[in-house]
Amino acid sequence: MTAIVPILELLSCLGYGAAFLRLFGRGFAPVGTLGLAMAFVIGLGVLGWLMFFVGAAGLFQDPWLWAVLLAGLAGLPLLAPSWRDVAWERPDATGMLLLALLTIVFVLDGLEALAPPADADSLAYHFAVPRQFIRAGALEFIYRSPDGAIPYLLQMGYVPALALGGERALTAWTGVTGWIAVGAVYAFARPYLSRNWALALALVFATLPVVLYGAGTGQVETRLALFAVVSAWAAGKAVEGGDARYAALAGAVAGFYAGSKYLGLLYLVAIGACLLFHRRRFAFGALFSVFAAFAGFQWYAWNAIHTGDPVFPMLFQWLGRENLIQWPLTHDRYFQLFLEGDRPLERNPFNLILYPFLATLHAPPETEAKLIGLGPFGLLVLPFAVLGAWRIRDRIRPGVLWSFVVAAGIFYVLWFFTGSSQRVRHLLPVAPLLLIAMTVAAERLTRNSGMRRPLLVAFAATVAIQLAGAGLVGMKFVRHVASGDDREGFLQRYVSYYAPVPWINANLKTSDRLLIGERQLFYFLNVPFLFASPFAQGEIDLRPEQTDPSRLLADLCAARITHILLRQDASGTYAAMPAMVALARGPALVRVQEFAVRVVGLKTLPGTVSEARMDMLRLVGCRG
Repeated sequence: MTAIVPILELLSCLGYGAAFLRLFGRGFAPVGTLGLAMAFVIGLGVLGWLMFFVGAAGLFQDPWLWAVLLAGLAGLPLLAPSWRDVAWERPDATGMLLLALLTIVFVLDGLEALAPPADADSLAYHFAVPRQFIRAGALEFIYRSPDGAIPYLLQMGYVPALALGGERALTAWTGVTGWIAVGAVYAFARPYLSRNWALALALVFATLPVVLYGAGTGQVETRLALFAVVSAWAAGKAVEGGDARYAALAGAVAGFYAGSKYLGLLYLVAIGACLLFHRRRFAFGALFSVFAAFAGFQWYAWNAIHTGDPVFPMLFQWLGRENLIQWPLTHDRYFQLFLEGDRPLERNPFNLILYPFLATLHAPPETEAKLIGLGPFGLLVLPFAVLGAWRIRDRIRPGVLWSFVVAAGIFYVLWFFTGSSQRVRHLLPVAPLLLIAMTVAAERLTRNSGMRRPLLVAFAATVAIQLAGAGLVGMKFVRHVASGDDREGFLQRYVSYYAPVPWINANLKTSDRLLIGERQLFYFLNVPFLFASPFAQGEIDLRPEQTDPSRLLADLCAARITHILLRQDASGTYAAMPAMVALARGPALVRVQEFAVRVVGLKTLPGTVSEARMDMLRLVGCRG
């Protein structure tokens, strides 16, 4: 099943995509490599869209999941023209070198797919939430922010992989979809660039630090790039040729983006703005809006049903339900302070221009760009791209490449000024749009000129730096496979605070409920739990200013907490939570186990490892 399920899911996405495109009529979509890429991307969205309704109906059981995947195979015959039109050109020496380098990266990514998941965000929700849904047999609303009550369209594709094929099928699926994003960069660049230039661009994208960081994990940004490219391409085609069907397609695929992440709402605006440059802007806009709403509405309706706020918790103070135990208004106001920590740069026009340079050269720690940024290529090729665009400015017309630049630009401006998190990985979905457009402009400028050599040097320098990073990132997976280390050994080594997990699963029962502050352990837990965070949930008030142990005890009892897993600080106490310290001194909490744990330093590269201690406490102070 490890191999069968990801292959079946891949074919199912291709079939669903082909069937969706056929709804627009014969001969509508491109064929060849570009047609195959489009079919998969659309099918990926269709699969996630369907899985919402399967889960909402409580049908997350194996027979229904098999049925959804097998149904997609019916559309595969519609791909026959695309398969026949794929051009199999014999590569020259440069092409062979580029393919060899891509193969090295592919092998390293394949080794990552063979290893257990260890990325913190994947373990906290990208993988943990689908596992929770599978165990429940249905969708469950998670009153937790910012990683509980969110759009999950892409993660719905993880459900059949994990349920039918197990953990290795899940990691294989993320590896496959990450590499399809690399292939899509090649496919959408190929109409404008030679084969070697398109391969070089795919290699640059595959080795971007942010892609190395997230493509093989459950994080969605690399896969969102697929929706971003296809929707921008369709918008460009609509404006270029006046075919309203492309406006509808752009809306559907941008809607899939919105159904996968809140930031997709900003991308909807960016793509919709591209359509305003055609004289049929009102008809195009109406079609775009209808298809976007249909493709992406479910998760927003799901939020509204449970909280009153479709974009929970962003509008909760105005739309949220009163007296919601899991998210009271006092907690919502406190949560807004948490958001400020993700915005190190003041939102003004100067920083808007400065951010890309800072993110590459001197990134604030909050952006996470130092180790998982967008690499140096953008800045290196920028002068060539700007000069190239300037030289042909009289010939620039609204079309695909124009749409790539406009969509990426509008999204970036909205992202920066709307107060979103300034973590650079949130820009990854639009990075291929700019990479393709900038490379085309730079290549046209330097063709048959003396400036070609500096451009080639920029490519070579970027690839050399990023390949070195790929090697460093991949070393832990090479060691894992070479050493024959088992799953538990790998997790103990690379997941912070993992040591208590085997004890928890062996000693706690499903009737217990654990309060835990380490979100990267959620995926592994077989017992009910609640996140011990002052920001992410309001059911238990853990704010530092809350110092009353009796109130904390009342909250714990009301939440049916039976056990608490807490980190010790250097002094051996829980100083971050004064009320918990006071409560632990009394008879209400009893220490039942102490653990020596490893704390892994850096997210991407091999980092420092430190030792710490954790306590498992049992709550015995509740009456009744």
